[in-house]
Amino acid sequence: MDHTAQPLTIALLHAFPLPRTLEVLPPHVLQDFSRQYDLVKGYIKQLDAYTQTETNLRNIIHEQISTINKIIVLLDAYEKNSSAIASAISKMNELYKEFLNYETYQYQLLSSNFNQNFLKLKFSKLTSASDEESMNAVKEYRNSGELLLNFLQDFRQKRKLYHLLKEKLNRWDEERISGLI
Repeated sequence: MDHTAQPLTIALLHAFPLPRTLEVLPPHVLQDFSRQYDLVKGYIKQLDAYTQTETNLRNIIHEQISTINKIIVLLDAYEKNSSAIASAISKMNELYKEFLNYETYQYQLLSSNFNQNFLKLKFSKLTSASDEESMNAVKEYRNSGELLLNFLQDFRQKRKLYHLLKEKLNRWDEERISGLI
């Protein structure tokens, strides 16, 4: 339906020709009737074009009122949604700040526990512990008297690990490698 109304004109009203009952009246009576505002107004209101235009205007007004009410409902819903979104954004900002704090704390822990010197010291201790294990294996063999074949396999494996670790530590000291590989 068209939401705009056309201006009401005499041509659109189809007020002329006058009904037959009015045409038979003498001209001076017609002039008296035309001077009386209420009579002319009543005549125009009873015309089909006027009532149809009035009905169309009422329908347009009701549709616009309905549309405005729907818009008001939508605005209320949007206001609720926007407040929920604003709340979620503030919660996300809080979580992001908390994340940054945890990230900084994690970096501090990692940098203190995994800096180059600390890792090199730990690796050096691991190499020394491997050397001690192989020496302890020799002492245990002397004290226990187990089979020579088992002892040699165990000792070779431990010494092989020790020499591998020692070589990596030496390469690290010479900066031929960038760290633990």
